[in-house]
Formats: sequence, structure tokens, C-alpha cells
Amino acid sequence: MSAPLPLYQRRKQLRVLSVVLFLVGLFSLTQFPQHAHRTYVSENALMPGSARVDYSSKDLEAAARTTHDFIQFQKTIKHLSGDLPSWSRSCAEWIVSRLQDLNCDLDPRIFSYNVSLAGRQETRYQVYAVLKAPKADGTESIALTTRWHWHHKEAANGVSGLGLLVSILGHLRTSRWMAKDIIVLISDTDQGVRSWLDKYHAPHTYASSDDDVFPRAGSIQAAINFDLPATSTFDQITLSLEGYNGQLPNLDLTNTIVRVARVEGLNTDHKMSLIAHPAPYPFLSSPYLPDELTTPMMTTLFTFMINQAKGVPTGPHGAFNTYHIDAVTVGVSPGTSYNSVMIGRVAVGTLRSLNNLLERLHQSFYFYVLCSPTHYLSIGEYMIPFGLLVAPLLVEFLCLVFVFADTQVTRPRDIAEAHMLKREGKTVTQGEHSMRQLPALLSVVCGLLFLALGLALYVLPLFARRLLSGVGVLVMEATLFPVGYIPFGYEIEFFLIYVILGAIAVRFLGSVTRALLGNLPIDPSSFKLGIMIPVAVFIPCMSLLNFSFCTMAAAIVAPVYSFLGPSYNHKQRLMQALALLIVSPPALLMAISYFGNTNVPALMDAILDQHLLYRSLAYPFLTLVYIPLHLAACRLISLSPYEHSPTKKDK
Repeated sequence: MSAPLPLYQRRKQLRVLSVVLFLVGLFSLTQFPQHAHRTYVSENALMPGSARVDYSSKDLEAAARTTHDFIQFQKTIKHLSGDLPSWSRSCAEWIVSRLQDLNCDLDPRIFSYNVSLAGRQETRYQVYAVLKAPKADGTESIALTTRWHWHHKEAANGVSGLGLLVSILGHLRTSRWMAKDIIVLISDTDQGVRSWLDKYHAPHTYASSDDDVFPRAGSIQAAINFDLPATSTFDQITLSLEGYNGQLPNLDLTNTIVRVARVEGLNTDHKMSLIAHPAPYPFLSSPYLPDELTTPMMTTLFTFMINQAKGVPTGPHGAFNTYHIDAVTVGVSPGTSYNSVMIGRVAVGTLRSLNNLLERLHQSFYFYVLCSPTHYLSIGEYMIPFGLLVAPLLVEFLCLVFVFADTQVTRPRDIAEAHMLKREGKTVTQGEHSMRQLPALLSVVCGLLFLALGLALYVLPLFARRLLSGVGVLVMEATLFPVGYIPFGYEIEFFLIYVILGAIAVRFLGSVTRALLGNLPIDPSSFKLGIMIPVAVFIPCMSLLNFSFCTMAAAIVAPVYSFLGPSYNHKQRLMQALALLIVSPPALLMAISYFGNTNVPALMDAILDQHLLYRSLAYPFLTLVYIPLHLAACRLISLSPYEHSPTKKDK
């Protein structure tokens, strides 16, 4: 009597275990705040808050005066607001003149760069300067950046990021503790910071600035960007950490700012936040959510994970991640709790700590999630819930691999055939077994054909974007007829386009499948193995780069696609089809566009732009993995399962 394969017979038990692990993983995510650790400074050389900070109200008055003068100057050139290049040039020249009035060795320069707007190139201007340290050899530096804004209104004695930086430079010109040069970059766009960094690190490949000389100050150890409105008081200090594709700075940089703020008298547990003002995701505070999910630490955690999953930098500091420079954006939320002098003291205190570094920050974590500025979880802790979430995918994938690789007769029909051959005194030869394995091998190949469809979906919009150069993307932005005036018109049109193109793709791949298999039937288990290879590789591997994105992807993919399969039960097929409809790409994009207050074409265009600019994972996951997986799953549930109906002789 042949012993059945334990793995095949225990498939249902493994699936039940997978469901339990997945639910435990979801529950574990909600327990992050309870198990988060207090942050601490790992790099002893930083010594945050140990030195006396001399930034005073006199320096704040200089910052307020610069802010007021710049706002008044903007009013005088209001007639240039329609000519952005001229307006940008005038603002840059005014800033240069103000820096020259400091009477210190700055040598401010105007750097020009091109920005793409609606398919055309415009020239913009920004200002940078280098303050040489008296005790430095010019090999290391710290960067301070900010953006100038068009201020429609001004608070009394308000301080903007521009005013703060000018006052800090005036304060540092007489300091003798500086051991690193200070680079100051004042721009009007995030793209300007990126262009300047490209020029700074690769001068021979980019257009020169107005002058042939481009001052440098050695390797940039860290960077701090200030995003301040023109206000004299504030309620909270906000920190923005997320960079390109969710990259994070060394945790010691954040810890240093928090420790300095605490020494200066700021209540860092309640008056320091990771959520910018206004809150970017109001739905996280919805009254329909359980109270356990709307606590400040849970809201901060979800905001942090959504920002990281998007892969879009939350400030100009993100450009520094490209060159492995730790950077963070410091902002404030409006209020009356603290005077703006606090920001100046925190900035100078942080500079003094970074000035103590003997090497780059490396002691603390680069992979972490934050529940607040003072509570964190490291990669060794948050990867455990992720492993539980992705467990259904991996268990199902391994089961399919073992079933496919098994050289014994394992399937019900094959077991019945083996019994019949045994009664007749025959044995299954290797050749006969190889012939039975041929449909399985070809079925895996047929599943992988959907990956070719994903490659086409990935390449064509990129090629169209470069070919059309801003006119539009052939696939991602196409609309067949004007539907903007119809309620949910874009969503309905996109859904119809997806259904039509998906049906054509499945039909075409079905023809290729028949050409490969001929009269041989498709093996559902092997076919599912082929379609699950991309998702089983993508999500676990990319989790090391962007944990938050892969966690959300696993939460969508694992509970549905792990348990799909052909069935003769019509109710089961109907339930599977309904589940595929709920998690279909059109449904997911519609949900995201609803919560993001946009429409589907604009969302898809933004996804493509974010991949081109910031290397975010949403576009490759959608095209290379998710759309092919969904279409192949629709084909999978339409297949006929293997079934053996025993004859009377078998009974």
C-alpha cells in the first residue's frame, strides 16, 4: 500500500496555520507602540546639549529683520510673479546682497538650474555660500538648507527659514569652536537642492554656475533643512525624515536634535512630532476607527509608515540620501507655546554636536520605524510581524515547489493510476513519470508568461514618457473620451479599460499556452507556482529597502492570492471572483485616489513620476508584479482541477 505524501495531505492544515500567522502579524503591528524602546544616542562623540549655546534674542531680532525685509522686497517685485525666472533671479540677488552685508568670509554665489514645468524648461536660481571654519582643513562640512517662499502675510517679528539661516551665519562668524565648514544653500524648489548636489559631487557633467569657480567645502557629513513659516511663536517642532524610496537618516541625527531640544527646555514627549502641519492623512483620526488605533503614537506610526511606503521625500533633505548624507527637515506647527528663539538655539546646539564628529554617523540604526520622536523599533523587531504577514505567501509557494519537485506519484489521479498499475503487476517507469511531469513544467512556463506581460507594462510607459517628453503617457494617461463631468467617470473608464485590455492579454496568453501544451492539460498547481514566483521574490527582498511598502503589499496580496485555486464548487468560484474584484488594481487605485483626494489618471501619472524621480516601488510593483498576478489569478480560477472518479473496480 502506497503511503500518501504528508505535505499534500496536510495542505489544508498548513493553510489554517498560515491564516493564524497572518492574523497574529496584523495584531503585532498594532502593538508596536507598547513595545517601542526609548531612543538613545549611540555615538558618544556627539555629546548633545553638553555645550553652552549663545544664540540669543539679539540674533532672533536679526532673523526677524531679514524676514521682514525679504517680504517687503517680494512685494516690490510682485509684478514679476508671472515671470518666475526673473522673479527667482531677483530674489537670489537680494539674498546675496544680504549675505554680503554680514561682513564675513562667505563668498555667496548664484547657481542656476533648469526645472521642467508642463513639458518646458525654465531657469531658476538659488544661492549658496561656504563659511570657512577657523580650525578646519576644508575636508569636512555640514550643510544647512532652506527654501524661500512667497509670504502672503507676515506675523509681527516673524522668523522664516531664510531669516533663521542668515542669523545663524551672523552668529557663527565670531565662533571659534567650529571644526567643520558650514555650507548654506537657499533655494526655491526641492529640485534645486538636487541639482546643486549633482553639481557639487560631479562638476564635470553639469552646467556651470554664473562664475567659473564653484566653491566647495569637502565631504558633507550631515545636512539640516529648515522649513519655517514667517511666525514668531510655535507650538511644536516637527521632524521629517523620509527620503528617496523611504530611505532614513541615521537615527543618531534625530536623537541629537531631540536631546538638544530637551536640554533647551522643550517638552519632547508632547511638543515634538513627526507629523507635519497640517496633518497629511486626516482619515487616520477618523471617529469610525477604534480608539486603540487613534492614539498619538499609533497615528504617528501609521503616518511614518505611509510616508515611507510612498517613497516620496517629505522635504528637500531627501536629495541628500542619494549621496549617502544623513539629512532631516526641521519645521514647526503654529501656536503660542514657545518663542522662535528656541528653534535657533536647537539649530546651533545641533551644529555644535555634529561639529564634534570624528567620522560619519554609523553607530545607530538606519532601518527603524518611529512611534514618536523618542520611541523606536529596530529592524530586528519589526521584521518579525512582517514575516508573519508574508507567511501565507511563502508557505503556499513552498508547498507548490515541493509538489512540483517531487519525483513520486503524488496527485490523486496519479495515485489512482498507480493502484491500477500495481493490481496489473506493473510499475511506473521513470519515462512514464517524466511524461507526466512535462505538463507541469510547461504549466510553470505558462505562468511565467504573465511576467513578460508585466515587463511590457513596465517598459512601455517609460518609453512613452521619454518619447513624448511631457505631452502625456500613451498608456498611463490615456482617456478614450471626455468623462470628467460624469460622477466617477475616470474611475469607470479606467475599470473598463482594464477589463478590456486584461481580457485581450489573457486571451492572447491563452493562445500561447495552447501552442505550448497542445492537447496536454494545464496543471493548476504548477501554473500557480509560475505566477507566484515574482511576488514571492519581490516582497521579501524589497522589504529590506522599504519595509512599510512591502508590509502594505503583503497585507493585500497574502490573504487573497495564497488561497486561490480552481474548484468545481460554483459558490467557491464566485467568492474567489469577488475577492479578486475587491483587490483588483482598479479597485485599489480608486481607493487610494479617494483617500488622496485625486483621480485615477492623476494618481497613475504621479506613481510614474515618483518612480522616475525618487525610485519608489509602487510603479514596478504594480506593473511587474501585481497586474500580471491579478490577471493570472483570474485565469487560474477558471481552470479545471485535477479530479479522479473511481470506477467500480477501484472501489
